[in-house]
Amino acid sequence: SLESELAKVRQEKESLTQQLLNTIKHKVVLSQELDAWQKGKQIVSFSFLFKVAYFMQQEVMVRTQGQEKIFFLL
Repeated sequence: SLESELAKVRQEKESLTQQLLNTIKHKVVLSQELDAWQKGKQIVSFSFLFKVAYFMQQEVMVRTQGQEKIFFLL
């Protein structure tokens, strides 16, 4: 009958709506995880660059001090 067909269509609609909501929730969680990963990756990259810059500065200072000693000895 028409009423049973209508009830079936409504049930399918509710099921699809729930599936859509679950998919959207899952997408939001994945997006948040991706954002957190990208921020973590940026922090690691900045930390690495800072360390590289620090060690380069230390190397320049050591070399500069060595040149000053050589110059002073002359």
